[in-house]
Amino acid sequence: MSEVRKQVAGRARPRRLLPLWAAAAAVVLVAVNLRPGATSVGPVLAELQAGLGMDPTLAGVLTALPGLTFAAVGALAVALSRRAGINGTIAAGLAAVAAGLLLRSVVESPVAFLLLSMLAFGGMAVGNILVPAFIKRHGGARTALLNSVYGTTLAVGATLPLLIAAPLAARGTDGWQVSLRVWGAAALLAVVPWAAIAFRSRRARAGAPARAPRRRRRPACLHRPGHFRTGGGCV
Repeated sequence: MSEVRKQVAGRARPRRLLPLWAAAAAVVLVAVNLRPGATSVGPVLAELQAGLGMDPTLAGVLTALPGLTFAAVGALAVALSRRAGINGTIAAGLAAVAAGLLLRSVVESPVAFLLLSMLAFGGMAVGNILVPAFIKRHGGARTALLNSVYGTTLAVGATLPLLIAAPLAARGTDGWQVSLRVWGAAALLAVVPWAAIAFRSRRARAGAPARAPRRRRRPACLHRPGHFRTGGGCV
């Protein structure tokens, strides 16, 4: 009986959740980086085309990439989270955002720029799908508050590039690259705390007691003499 009690107590032990302030900070860090990779291109598109020699067809593909990538990668986000956990997958998505945005600001090939943009947009798609799940897990009674923080920060992240792109692009011939690079740096800063959150949750899962296998209960009729089991029950 003591062993059974230990197993029940282990299953009833609450998950280690983040404090509200830490969960809110984590949400802000990821949400502010889920839109700039897409909205920062429009204000400097003409300079980008001139600098990379990008023709109008590829420029049209670039403007359509966010929606296409969000749909394609977003469908895979849940499957990825089952393998790496929600926190680990969000951290990996942020790393993809940072790598894609930083590297695309230094390449000289329009095709490479498109491919690296796809990498960044894929990381953003992961966040779009999994951050609401993170909020639901850690929000508790304050889930509505965290959802408000998330929505507001998404809007801020989408708007900021429109406000600062022109001043940055006007700094010189490489101003459009600086305008794009700054958002890669912002995503890189967010990777560090999210990697710590992912490591913390991984340690918590490793230290959690293993679940005892569920035992199938035998139908009550099998305990009575003269009865035996069939595919549909007992006779």
